[in-house]
Amino acid sequence: MTDISDPMADDPRPTDALSIAASEIVDDPTAGEEFDTGPEALAALERGEARIDPTTESATIPEIRWSIDADQPDYAHLRTSAADALGAGAAAALNWPVWQLLMRANRFKPTGKDGLVAFGLRGAKLSGADSQAGLAEVSFEDIRPNHADFNCTLGIVDTNARTFRAYRGSTVPNKKWMRNYYKIVHNLPTDRPDTKCNLLPTGCYIYRVASHSGGKIKPALRMTNPDDLTQDAACTVLRTSEDLAFSHDDLWDKTTPYDNIHCAYSESSFSSAGCQTIKGADKSGAWGDFQKVIGDLGQGARIDYVLLTGREVAIAAAIIAAGQQDDTALVDACLGRLRVGSEGPDVVAMQKKLGFRGSGYFGPVTKVAVTKSEDAHGRDSDGIYAPADDLATGWQVFGAAQSPAAADPGPAPEPQPDPAPTGPITLSLAGAANGARAGVATSPDTVTLLAEPGTPLNIAADLTLNARGGDVPLRLNAAIEGAVPGIVLELQLTARAAQSTPSAAATAETRPEATSSGALLTTERIDAFLPRALPEYRAIFVEEGADILARYGLTANPRRLSQFLAQISHESGGLRLKSESLNYSATRLTEVWPNRFPTEADAAPFAGNEEALGNEVYGGRLGNSEPGDGFRFRGRGMIQLTGRDNYKRFSSLVGVDLVTDPDRAADPKTALLVAAEFWAGAKRSGERSMNALADDDKLRAITYRINGGFTNLDHRAAELARAKSIFGDINTPVARAITDRGDNDDQVRTLQLLLIEHRVLRGKVDGKFGNGTYKGLFAFKNARRMEGAGYADAATFSALRDAARPAETTEAMTALPSTEDEPEPVRPF
Repeated sequence: MTDISDPMADDPRPTDALSIAASEIVDDPTAGEEFDTGPEALAALERGEARIDPTTESATIPEIRWSIDADQPDYAHLRTSAADALGAGAAAALNWPVWQLLMRANRFKPTGKDGLVAFGLRGAKLSGADSQAGLAEVSFEDIRPNHADFNCTLGIVDTNARTFRAYRGSTVPNKKWMRNYYKIVHNLPTDRPDTKCNLLPTGCYIYRVASHSGGKIKPALRMTNPDDLTQDAACTVLRTSEDLAFSHDDLWDKTTPYDNIHCAYSESSFSSAGCQTIKGADKSGAWGDFQKVIGDLGQGARIDYVLLTGREVAIAAAIIAAGQQDDTALVDACLGRLRVGSEGPDVVAMQKKLGFRGSGYFGPVTKVAVTKSEDAHGRDSDGIYAPADDLATGWQVFGAAQSPAAADPGPAPEPQPDPAPTGPITLSLAGAANGARAGVATSPDTVTLLAEPGTPLNIAADLTLNARGGDVPLRLNAAIEGAVPGIVLELQLTARAAQSTPSAAATAETRPEATSSGALLTTERIDAFLPRALPEYRAIFVEEGADILARYGLTANPRRLSQFLAQISHESGGLRLKSESLNYSATRLTEVWPNRFPTEADAAPFAGNEEALGNEVYGGRLGNSEPGDGFRFRGRGMIQLTGRDNYKRFSSLVGVDLVTDPDRAADPKTALLVAAEFWAGAKRSGERSMNALADDDKLRAITYRINGGFTNLDHRAAELARAKSIFGDINTPVARAITDRGDNDDQVRTLQLLLIEHRVLRGKVDGKFGNGTYKGLFAFKNARRMEGAGYADAATFSALRDAARPAETTEAMTALPSTEDEPEPVRPF
């Protein structure tokens, strides 16, 4: 766990060792295993599923599917116009030139004993036999996984002989373990409450020859700590528990998942809760052939594992077929990525932009930081730093680290005059315009767009201008709001040099203008807004606040900062409280918790007794399971972190053990980091980020996510007005109306009525977008694979109005989520 005392500490560089002594090998841990333990465990799951009443529990578990490419983190970044132009087909082949190009593009430097390196290709159905050896080329079909079939290829490349071994297998979890994890998260009965489920993201990982499943499968490959081959590895994995389709808006979890490489246990199916599997039972089939190779290396031998996708191999092969493998710009545009396992000066440059010292190795700490940066800049959080991220941040990481000086960049160069627009213009919308199609550029300064009838447009785009023989990235800063009745639009373009303009990521989350964090967080402004705050809390904002909050995009503009400060000021009494005060009179208790204390007589035993009150109102919920937990894990810090589950979760996020020592949650630096982390993570699957809500000035929606209700909304509004008077506001208008969880207006009433008509929601139309409305909306949009399943935009309302209503059935409406589900507020502020 990263120590918070050194906030610049990132991932340590991996060891150069290729093996360890057998006596030092760490075998399966005695507790905390996340992976499945073989066919017996799978049989237990199947027995449990056989007992499910199909009219009840099975109806509550979503359909398991593979996300569309635009949503799937390992595929979304490959959807570029440059890659599409190559015309790579479904049939592809991995050979030595393709391998070399992929390692170069991803900044991977894999190694292994005797020159052997393992590989996995997600979404690559092996052609030919299940086990193949000594190949100059591996052929496969680019096809997406389905969590049931062997739609992946695993293998070993001999970097000395430049040959490949290939095996039919899977790199994704099995449906039954995904369903089991859903039951764990949603408190449904299961025979395996100890087994979680995850998807290992693509990257380059370090493994060692050891065993799996308590030593039952030996040899197997075991995920290993990069800087200590005797220890198992922590890594950042993806978890899905809402729609059971792994997508960019799911949970990125830094943990120790034990995602090993082992047998599938069968010739017809595989058992995996996150591990990589090869077809066959132990010592037999394709897996048996793989075991013989790794067994010859000896226990404790290192063998790195490169996990990519079949699509990337197909793109690399197309680049080589076109003779363009030496075109660095093209290779980076199509394949140049920084992700887990990437090494070198480009990684250093990116890490420094993230606020780290810069080890040059992309590990789990960097992975988490990249996902947060992407979210802050309005990009899908896939944790893979691509050229599109470079454009959105303006960091210029790719190509900026080609010399030793780049590791420690000097003063910024003087701004140069904007290049004159000459030559043809190519337009790439990249999802920025809803329903619009790019037309042909008819002149150097005009692009024609065709809009579908009735399409609401908010158009912004990236351009490439062929100027004086070189490609110069340009940005089109234009917005057109409202419904366009099927007309042709001609947009006049203004060319600007890329380094002199802000981010061009044209989504609902990147509209406001950027502001210098140093100019916002001055001593005078902090003192004016927090005049009675604890001195140490005021000091942390002035001394380190700019750097910390910038990592979360909170100082990108004054409106975000004002919304954030208004909430934490309210939650902590103007930052005067380190821990929650539970010293209430009996009368006040009946006002704060009327359901728990209907009369003053009911409240009397708890009046003036903080410990008793904490245990009464918080005990048995929020993860508080032990006697005294309610008071022990009461609200602390700037956001008033509450409950054992939250203390445990944020221990991992900020690198401090808050469970053993809860009072540390109130330490100034920890409290600010917890508040920023809370802000960054306060969204459910498919929802917009808190920064997006802040940009749209959605005080109600922000309050709902923080409070679980709307307690003291008037005071929060007053704090927001006061913050804006001190820190300023932005003039950028809201480009499109979006309805989010926490809204309360006529638009929500319309939404609820439509959801009830579609039989995904029940209850009265109350105009309150709560958790039940979220579930109904999510069910409707997820079934149609619509983006942003947790909020309603114009496309959502169009789909709700146009889609056929389901026929009346005898299905019990009580099984549907209800509009009347407002929870009890987490805290009584």
